Amino acid sequence: MNYNLILYILMLLGFVNGLIVSVYIFIKAESNAFLKLAALVVFLFALTILREFLHVFGEEIELTIFIEQFLYFKLLAVGIILFGYDNTLSKVPNKKLYYLIPGIIEVLFLSAITHKLIILPDLLQDASFVLVDCISFFWILYAYFHRRSEEKQHHNNLKFLYFFVLGFSLIFLTRVVQYLAVLLESRWLYTFDFLFRIIAIGIIIYTLSIRLIIAHVRNRTKTSSNKSNVKPGSEHLLSLIREDQKYLTQNITLEKLAFFYGVDSKTLSATIKEHNKSNFNDYINSLRLEHFMFLIENLEHEKYTLLALAEKSGFNSKATFNRVFKKRYLVSPSTYIKQHS
Repeated sequence: MNYNLILYILMLLGFVNGLIVSVYIFIKAESNAFLKLAALVVFLFALTILREFLHVFGEEIELTIFIEQFLYFKLLAVGIILFGYDNTLSKVPNKKLYYLIPGIIEVLFLSAITHKLIILPDLLQDASFVLVDCISFFWILYAYFHRRSEEKQHHNNLKFLYFFVLGFSLIFLTRVVQYLAVLLESRWLYTFDFLFRIIAIGIIIYTLSIRLIIAHVRNRTKTSSNKSNVKPGSEHLLSLIREDQKYLTQNITLEKLAFFYGVDSKTLSATIKEHNKSNFNDYINSLRLEHFMFLIENLEHEKYTLLALAEKSGFNSKATFNRVFKKRYLVSPSTYIKQHS
């Protein structure tokens, strides 16, 4: 039996699967930013499979393997998924771009080592690759438990973090085995590590691909259900808006919200005016204030700044938040908290 051929096929299947699923979800996810970023991460892992494939078979099948020396994306994948998760919680995206910095450093540093722009002893060079996987694993592990204890309403996104923890734990184990193989100078252990790493990355790709498809189907089903259950002009439409918490999305517009529920913007505006006696902006801001007060009642202000809580509630401007709050409660947010603490 030609084991090289079997490995060749398995690696190609992993790459093709990740490529097809990630591109499909990225195109079909519509306005779901988290699913799009999760699809991008699956794509990066597919490229990681491609890297291993080129490393092993590139010369054998006369493919250039120059690109293989740049495909280092583990820290970048972690940064993207955390950026996407926190962005889902209505935080300002630009404040989270620093999540991507470790990944950029990883690409530059490991590529420089591979191209011998940075010369390190063999043991230290291997240790640098192990260190990247260690950082990736403990970073995503910390992120999962930290966010699980503080954010319970986004459990579907937490499941993605959970699967990343499992996936990176496997990769972490492969690096431990690799380092032991180097220290013990064991060819058998090194071969076992390579096969283990391919299996680990493959598990991540297939598992996350399944999770992506399930999440996409649920999201599309929920959206379709919302649209089919909405009767233009009915108070039920406002109940759905409150339930779905679309108002926590910063920069949500009348047009975007109307499109989500399958009604035209004039109908949505008239519905708000009829049943809430206010315009769209006032209605959305009132829901955001309710969410802010919910966070205050749960003592979130003891862990976060008022501005951070305002951003979690959907406000993208401190001035807007203060103005809306004072208009409703007649005092500033800080004064209100002092008076009721």
